[in-house]
Amino acid sequence: MKIRIALLVVALVSSGPAGAAPPGCEVAPDVVLAQVNALRSQGAVCGARGGFAAAPPLAWHARLAAMAGQQAAWLASTDRLTHAGPQGQTLGERARSSGYAFSRVAENLAQGQHTLADALRDWTRSDGHCANLYAADFTQTALACLAAADGRPLWVMVYARPI
Repeated sequence: MKIRIALLVVALVSSGPAGAAPPGCEVAPDVVLAQVNALRSQGAVCGARGGFAAAPPLAWHARLAAMAGQQAAWLASTDRLTHAGPQGQTLGERARSSGYAFSRVAENLAQGQHTLADALRDWTRSDGHCANLYAADFTQTALACLAAADGRPLWVMVYARPI
């Protein structure tokens, strides 16, 4: 089984068919938050990124959810796994164009994991993804999951801290 993951962090000094949700993707925000915040409450060692103490819980943000959903739909339609948007926009540009004012934003991508627990497990095994998941300075999150062109789940999770 082929599993792909990708990662991107942006920090600012200032201020079925492709796209359908396959089984396992229908994850409600409260379930996402319960699983993610349970992990964050334990802290972790993220390889070369070092240790992370227990972090405060994240809150769900609808604007981030829409942004994650748009990226997931585009990735699913193109069978790509990239943080660039349809016109090459960066994650920060995508966040700003969605109307989200942030001081820090990051995104974890994964493809092929059949459940949220599987995606979270794989992200905790990747230094950068793990660091995004456990970073205490993130306060909000959202997740989208759709079927890639090959039918496998494609996961997009955004972490952010508003200005």
